[in-house]
Amino acid sequence: VDESRMRANIEALQGLVSAEAVSMLLASAMGKAPAHALMESLTRQALASGRHLRDVTLEAITRDAALAG
Repeated sequence: VDESRMRANIEALQGLVSAEAVSMLLASAMGKAPAHALMESLTRQALASGRHLRDVTLEAITRDAALAG
């Protein structure tokens, strides 16, 4: 197993691999359906901008303190 190659492949996905896990965390603060809708929107933003989902999500949390739990 080439760990550095695996890490590079995961990073190439712009963090999208963690979208479901983040959605479940957000669900505790806002409910499952709204969290899913928010993650869908944030995922689209990440893809459109070429940015990592982590960065887009952190910005959304910074803008809306209610998301921080």
